[in-house]
Amino acid sequence: MSLSEDVEFANGLMGVVVGQELFDFRMGFGLQIDFGGHYFLTVETPFSMVGGVKPFSGEPVSGDAAEVLIPLRLQPVRFVRVLSDGTLTLGIGEATLTVSPHPQYESWQVAGPAGLLVVCPPGASYIASWTPDEK
Repeated sequence: MSLSEDVEFANGLMGVVVGQELFDFRMGFGLQIDFGGHYFLTVETPFSMVGGVKPFSGEPVSGDAAEVLIPLRLQPVRFVRVLSDGTLTLGIGEATLTVSPHPQYESWQVAGPAGLLVVCPPGASYIASWTPDEK
């Protein structure tokens, strides 16, 4: 698949997150956002957020990141989209979270039931996707 085909396929898979609420989040080796216990977004590189309580740009595991995420609890996902360069944009409530690809690290991944997994690998020369029916 070409990068544009990877992106189109990934966007189709991740559409199931739209309408889910940001239920919780936790910080460890990265930021994991829980959308009701079935779908998860993991962010392992710096991200930005606009339109929430205040703008944010920085590391995913920080007090400042928590400060902008806490008010988004129980807010619905309005959209999720991978752009042609591998950037992930996610609308939650009135905020938009953006995670750009990183040249050396996986920057983000979305996981769901039965093996659904979409990953932005280092450099984002492709978007890796596994569908729930793949074993």
